[in-house]
Amino acid sequence: LTFSSRTALVMSLLPQDHSEFRSKQYWDEFFQKRGNVAFEWYGDFTEVSAHLLKSVTHSDNVLVIGCGNSDFSSDFYDKGYQNVTNLDFSELVIQEMISKNLSRDKMKWDVGDMTNLSAYPSGSFDVVFDKGALDALMSTDTAEVKEKAICMFEEINRVLSNNGKYVCITLAEKFIIETLVTYYTNLESLGFSISVDSIQSKKESPFLPFYIEITKTISGSSISNDKCIRLHLDEFGVPFPAFTNRLTLPRITGAQAIAQLNQIQEFHQKQFQLAKLEVGRFEKLQFWSEEHPEIPRFTIFLLDHSDSSLVTLSMAVFMVPVGRESDFQFTTADGLRDIAAQANCKRLLAVCCNRPHVYPEMKELQAELNPIVLSLKLKSASSEETIPYMAINTESDWDTIDSGHSESGDYIIEESFDEDLPNTVLRRLIFLQNQNFIQTEVRLVMKKNNSTGPKKATKGKKKSAKKTTKSAPGEEEFEFDYTYLDAHHCAALASLAMLPDVVQSGHKVANPHTSSAPVSVGQGPSALLVGLGGGALPMCLQRYLPNLHLYMCDLDSSLETVAKEHFGFKCNARSTAFVADGIEVIEKVFNRLNNVSDSAGAVPETLLGAGQLDVLFLDADSKDTTLGISAPPAAFLTLRTLLQMHAILKPGGAVYFNVVARSKTQLAQVVAKLATIFNVDTSSMNSRAFKVEGQVDLRAIEAEVSAARTELNASLSSVSGAHSAASAGVTGAARGKMYHIQASKETMNEGLLIIKGNASPVAASAATAKGSRLSDCYDREALLEFWLKSVGMGGDPLKLTEMLDLFREIRL
Repeated sequence: LTFSSRTALVMSLLPQDHSEFRSKQYWDEFFQKRGNVAFEWYGDFTEVSAHLLKSVTHSDNVLVIGCGNSDFSSDFYDKGYQNVTNLDFSELVIQEMISKNLSRDKMKWDVGDMTNLSAYPSGSFDVVFDKGALDALMSTDTAEVKEKAICMFEEINRVLSNNGKYVCITLAEKFIIETLVTYYTNLESLGFSISVDSIQSKKESPFLPFYIEITKTISGSSISNDKCIRLHLDEFGVPFPAFTNRLTLPRITGAQAIAQLNQIQEFHQKQFQLAKLEVGRFEKLQFWSEEHPEIPRFTIFLLDHSDSSLVTLSMAVFMVPVGRESDFQFTTADGLRDIAAQANCKRLLAVCCNRPHVYPEMKELQAELNPIVLSLKLKSASSEETIPYMAINTESDWDTIDSGHSESGDYIIEESFDEDLPNTVLRRLIFLQNQNFIQTEVRLVMKKNNSTGPKKATKGKKKSAKKTTKSAPGEEEFEFDYTYLDAHHCAALASLAMLPDVVQSGHKVANPHTSSAPVSVGQGPSALLVGLGGGALPMCLQRYLPNLHLYMCDLDSSLETVAKEHFGFKCNARSTAFVADGIEVIEKVFNRLNNVSDSAGAVPETLLGAGQLDVLFLDADSKDTTLGISAPPAAFLTLRTLLQMHAILKPGGAVYFNVVARSKTQLAQVVAKLATIFNVDTSSMNSRAFKVEGQVDLRAIEAEVSAARTELNASLSSVSGAHSAASAGVTGAARGKMYHIQASKETMNEGLLIIKGNASPVAASAATAKGSRLSDCYDREALLEFWLKSVGMGGDPLKLTEMLDLFREIRL
């Protein structure tokens, strides 16, 4: 057979539905189509016998269940194991196998059901052998199927002699291995010991077959069923060397075995996918250890760089310097391409050694990494090729000055002298579950009355602030520097220049570029910030908009303390920080606007009574870095919550999202939802417009939004009766605007600013006269100049003018 005809044959043999694997009719038709050609599930005799022959003697009575037309029993018999009984419920295949094995006169062939072995006396077999039979029986995950499997296990237990063995070769699909292991580890009437190996097949497959040997122990055995399993393979599914004393391997519980086997199978499938070079592929892989089970020991960024014949190395390893895991050049595709080009390799592995794990010297560390690195080799790579490890100066400029645990996970506070300014330090907050992302970075300046402390660092290099220790409450020698803000927070602050009314009312002086009317001290815009972090953004919001009523919420009750102790955070008279789930806060504000009875809970009454908001900032993230979008968390992107966000904003108000999106397709879906809800025209042909990658079905999204809006409005009507536009009924008629910003190419953070349309005739008239925030007619530079002067800033230290120029309209 040619490859194509073999493939066509196999495809024609596969069932339309997995449940057919349990059907006698399917298997009769399968063997008819297959003819006399043996079909070997999960490996041939040579591959399986490496394990089996260690456990079986020539005098053992062996029962092969679900034998099919495999040559396994014939090969087994020819090796001198002649006490073999074969069982299958297909009479057709049994007759075929009898005809094929006439010369093997001691071998038996029976038609029967492996879930009912009543034809065989109790204790009549020393070995029951199952190669794929359990997987065929458990082809679907249902209660009925699990009951059938347990019937089979009970029959196997009955026909096995004392010290008899049930040998099961399986792909260990999650629900199958859970059923098998849970059954045998929970038995009270019998004792069992279980060992697990893997079958290293020569055939390429995304699935790894496991060889599981379950031994029926004699009565009174000291082995406990709840810890009776030994894995004879490493974390990559590779069997331990033959010289390994397996009796010294630790016994583990059923739950541990299930988890490890699932991880091994998942890694094998990933390894199969990665065997071939795919230029442009960029993936993040994590490898764990028991030392700190909640934080990966290694994070590896894999980049497939080039398939050029001029590239000499198939793969190289780059060790990311400790403390620089968030640097653009070391953990992003664009940054690593430069390193791959310098290394002249097709595939690059960038390895991050995550804190707080402890690591040996480089030689021992390389030995620890070698099995992982070899498992990620390209199939086309020569077995003789040496894989180079590369590293640069690993001395970190950052010192850890504090660490702790909060609801968001373990975190560290790092500090380094600023290389540019005397008596200043840079300080940052990093959560260890996501060390490639800096949660907050601020610059702190020494208080004027402090005569001691750090001086200017050596020119051209950040110098570690090694003598810095955590200060006692009230004794912090540094204070927040308002002339420094990390890029993604600076973008959020700059976005307010797109809202001239907010800038105007955020001051106690008149802005000649938007209005000549004085501002009352008691008035001012209102904003809700979801996600406090280290407090950098709210500190600047308070300084740059002193008349702003700012409400800050975070789900993590520890962060306000961390922000105050380490980052100089404090609230002014118009600001309130509180602990609450941002989703619930948005819901409660929405309910209050619509006269829906709802307890305030932790939400300040002043916020609930403030009416519609001028600005909503979403600066929260998920610690799960495997998600297509990790910031904001998925809960904030549901249609219900997005509609509520639109409703709680004033006409002309805005919501700003800090976004971290690894999936451009998912980002396009979010943009399309926002565009529909805020009635944004995304067909801009402006040459500067930001084109969102990824295909979206706008009509389908419009239908989903319409249905969600109808459902939300209906829920309001059922609770509070009719509601007016003034009470934030959910509508979307007025045209809005949406902008995108990539504040820095050195981070994955992006920003989305969505401005709610203003349908008011008065507002429209004013916009025509003075320049509408939606038509961008006002002079942004003049507005910024006024803004900075009004808060006493000399020049533009945060470079907001440059940042503002990076905002671009969005086009789908």
